[in-house]
Amino acid sequence: CDMLGWISKDDAPVLCTVGQPDGPIKDRGHWLHHPKHAHEVKKFCDACSVPCTVVTDARTATDSPTLTFLVSHLKPDKSEAQ
Repeated sequence: CDMLGWISKDDAPVLCTVGQPDGPIKDRGHWLHHPKHAHEVKKFCDACSVPCTVVTDARTATDSPTLTFLVSHLKPDKSEAQ
């Protein structure tokens, strides 16, 4: 899976949420979802001018960066709402 190779300037905004702790890798799941992976995705997105948000602690409620990302990027088009 060459996720980084698939990132291009015409991509939609990306949200990476990370539930695994930073530090030494403990198991396969930790390896696949390590915070360093999310930051590498962000680095490639930045190079392609694709908006990318990395959330390392999504446990907060209404002021969550995840909620902020969703509200800012998934707004309905007001012209279509009628």
